[in-house]
Amino acid sequence: SDDNEIGTEGLAYKLLDDDTYEVSVGTAKEAIEIVIPSKYNGKPVTSIGYEAFKNCTGLTSVTIGNGVESIGPSAFRDCTGLTSIEIPDSVTSIGYSAFRDCTGLTSIDIPDSVKSIDSYVFENCTNLMSVTIGNGVESIDSSAFSETAYYNNESSWENGVLYIGKYLIDAKYDISGDYSVKEGTKIIASEAFDDRDGLTSIDIPDSVKSIGDFAFQKCNGLTSIKFRGSEAEWNAIEKGEYWNYYVHSSCQIIFNYTGE
Repeated sequence: SDDNEIGTEGLAYKLLDDDTYEVSVGTAKEAIEIVIPSKYNGKPVTSIGYEAFKNCTGLTSVTIGNGVESIGPSAFRDCTGLTSIEIPDSVTSIGYSAFRDCTGLTSIDIPDSVKSIDSYVFENCTNLMSVTIGNGVESIDSSAFSETAYYNNESSWENGVLYIGKYLIDAKYDISGDYSVKEGTKIIASEAFDDRDGLTSIDIPDSVKSIGDFAFQKCNGLTSIKFRGSEAEWNAIEKGEYWNYYVHSSCQIIFNYTGE
């Protein structure tokens, strides 16, 4: 059944304050395939712990029980043999560096249930070429996809900017002049334009719902932000810490911009 209650032998379970379990590798360090159950001792398994499976280099596949809500920081870091992982649609958060240096991963599908992708989650997954991000994501932290095969492939970039679906991930350091964010873009990731001091103006569509931490920090050439919606819509956008720290002192925001 879908409600998988038989986990791999040897996994360690820690009962949390909310009466749910957190799982880690325990004595199953040599396992090639790992099944994380949705329940243990009749109670839900809701989280994969910090560094839970870090350095399990022989691990090739992981099945995560539907019920797991969070994948902890560095949970699968350096699992270099991992070629496939299916993230169930119960997961809402993926912690920093969770899959960092998983050089065997070639594709990942992030379900609609995931709300946040922390920094460095897939950094240095050098064979990760296919990435799909669901519609539920509300924030993407810095370097989440840096040095992946997708990131390092010149053809993934459009006019010096990297998108994954509706998400603007990063911009080249030499980006300059006026840049128009693609219509339909939902999120501008943390640090996406950080320190891109050649950028003089940016045109942002009203589809954008969040601008990450430090997104335009140190853009000291940025003199105008042209927003395609109303001032009320602009104010409704979630803006991260220091998103506009050290932009040009006379930078102005133009509302209801329709194009020059």
